[in-house]
Order: sequence, then structure tokens, then C-alpha cells
Amino acid sequence: MLNSMNFIEIICPDCGKGAMVKIPNHLFKKGTLNAIKIHIESGICCNHRFLAFVSNKHKAIGYEKLDSVVLNKTRTQKHIFSLKTILDNFNNQIVLLFFRALLLSCPIIIVSEQDLSVEINEYNYFFNSLLPEKHLNPFLFSYYSRENLKENMNEISLILTDDLSIEQIPWASIPFDIEKQFFLEGFQIMDRDGQIYVMKVKISTLFDKVIYLIDSLNRIIEIERRYNRKIYKLDENQNDRIFYEDECDKIIIKKYGENITKLELDLIRLIALNRFHANIQRNDNNSKKVKKIKLPQKKIKNLFKKL
Repeated sequence: MLNSMNFIEIICPDCGKGAMVKIPNHLFKKGTLNAIKIHIESGICCNHRFLAFVSNKHKAIGYEKLDSVVLNKTRTQKHIFSLKTILDNFNNQIVLLFFRALLLSCPIIIVSEQDLSVEINEYNYFFNSLLPEKHLNPFLFSYYSRENLKENMNEISLILTDDLSIEQIPWASIPFDIEKQFFLEGFQIMDRDGQIYVMKVKISTLFDKVIYLIDSLNRIIEIERRYNRKIYKLDENQNDRIFYEDECDKIIIKKYGENITKLELDLIRLIALNRFHANIQRNDNNSKKVKKIKLPQKKIKNLFKKL
């Protein structure tokens, strides 16, 4: 499970609006007391853009306002990345890996001895423009030298070198058919903003299905908890309730119909597991480690009518 984020309270120095922002652990270098500087884009906390300084204890300790006039000029000149730009810099397979990492909120680390800070900001800006606002991950991309990577090695990161060699892929192997579909539909649009809009709509629709699954699993946990209380049964492992793949698939198919493909079911579960940290495991009828809570059959039928 790709659980590498910390929630940090960020407060805008311009308007005072606050937000809990997810900051990946890999940004904090081991063995140093230095604060890290984080660029907060518009839409993450509020409509302003500013710098936040975060301590190694994962607390914001200062802010710096940015000149909006200068920023507007910079954005006009620099933020022109499109799918073609990404393809010019990377091959098709790596672009699909980027899309998968985007969906899973998996950190992408590029190993380079050069300063890639400008390029990294551009990659982050472009790929975050494809996400719904509440799912932004402005720290998707980062870069390390080979020496610094050893100190900050993270088993849950997608790692590649600047010569396009893949060093680590941290997720389960599922074909990239859906990401390829997003990519191809976006690429058919000549206008860059149109590309972004088409892909953003497709990703939002996919996330809606994932969130429906997450909400349904949470409702099942709550119903089981209430039932156990009713029969005066305390279950210490209630919060560790495991859902198997077939349980999840039934919930999704019940809502969205049987036309949904197996690949989409697999990807929905993978996103739920890695981005939203759902406790989902492969089907295993012989598992002795997990004891599933059984409700009376009538209650199960009533439950699934509500889902």
C-alpha cells in the first residue's frame, strides 16, 4: 500500500485561509534538520500561490508571499506543456507509467545529477491539471542525485533516470489499457486546454467510481460495528476489516452494471488500495489469518439493497 503522505496544515499568508495539504515523506531528507521549501500552487489552499517552509517534524514554520505580477508573466511563458511535450521528453511506456502513478498518488522520482527543478515544476503543474481539485498532488514529481537517492530511497516510489531507464515500479502489474484510452482521447484534441479538459473528465469519472466503492466499504464496516454492539460483541480487529476482491467487484457492478470491464474493476481496486488506503486483498478462500464477520443473510440482502 502506497502510504507515504503526511497531512500538514498550511495557512495562506495573503488571505489567511487554511487547508490540510498532503506532503509526501520522501521530500524530507533523512538526518537533516533543515526545513524544506514547498511551492503551494493556486487551488491547493486558496486562489493564491506562495512558498511554505516545513520543518522535518512536518509542521509549517513560515511562509513567503510571491509577486502575482511576476508569476503571471512566468506562467504565460512557461506553463505550455501538452501531451506532445511530455511525449517529446519521454517514451510512450513511461508516459503511461506517469498516468498510473498519477491515479495512485505514487511519488515519481527522477534520478539526475543535473538541476531539474524547472522541469519538475512543469511536470507537476501539467499532471495536476488533469486531477479534480480535491485530489491534487503537487509533489508528484521530484528529483534526486544518485547519492541523495540512497539516503531517501523509498520502496513505494516510481523511480527512473534522466536517460529513461526504469529502476523501480512499486505497484501490481495491471495492463495500461485505461490510461492508454485517456491518453489517446486527449491526444485527439489539438488544443492544449481541450486535451486537459477531456482527460480531467475521464479521470474524474473513474475517481467517482472509486469513491463510491470506498464509501460503500465504510458503510459496511459501520453496519457490522453496530450489529456487533447490538449483540454485545466487541471486536478488537474491527478497524482491520479486510475486503476481498470479489466483495468489491460485486459492489461496483451493482452500481454501474455488468458492462464494466475486468480491467476497470482491477484499476478501481488498485486506486482504492493505494490512493485511499482501503484494506483490500486478493481473493483467498483458504486464508486462516482473516476472520470475516458474518451477518445474518437477511441483513446482508438489506445492506446491498441500500448500496
